[in-house]
Amino acid sequence: MGLEKTEIILIPKVFNEKLELTAARVGFVFPVYVMGLPRMVNEFLQNLDLRKVEYVFAIAK
Repeated sequence: MGLEKTEIILIPKVFNEKLELTAARVGFVFPVYVMGLPRMVNEFLQNLDLRKVEYVFAIAK
């Protein structure tokens, strides 16, 4: 499994859009602040429907 045919989507660019994710694998890369996730990342993830995605991963630093 690699990252061939990968599309990078920046959260600020699609924050107010309704996304329908149909990819088999979806990953999230984001910073972690002292108090947890950035507010924008948290709100974005809470409003995202991942039921059709087979594999979800995150890299938080």
